[in-house]
Amino acid sequence: MEMTMVITVLQGDLVKGFVKITEAAGQLSAPERTVNYWIRRGHFPNAIKLNPMAEKGSPWLIPQDDIDAFLAKRKDRSRFDRSKG
Repeated sequence: MEMTMVITVLQGDLVKGFVKITEAAGQLSAPERTVNYWIRRGHFPNAIKLNPMAEKGSPWLIPQDDIDAFLAKRKDRSRFDRSKG
C-alpha cells in the first residue's frame, strides 16, 4: 500500500523545500518521464503527491534533499566507473 502525506501549507504553487518534477528533471538533466520512473522505483523516498486522492494528474513534489542525495550518490558512483576515461 502506498503511503501518502497530506499537504497543509502551500507557498504559492510549491511547498517549501519541495520541487515539481519539471524542476527536478532540469536539476537531474533527465526527462520528466525518467524522474517519474525513479519516483516509482523509490529513488526519492520522500516524494509526495500534491493531491493524493486524485488517481491521475496530481503532480509529484520531490524534496530538494532527496534530489541532492540522489545527485551525490550518482556522482560518487561515477568516480568508480572504470569505463570512463
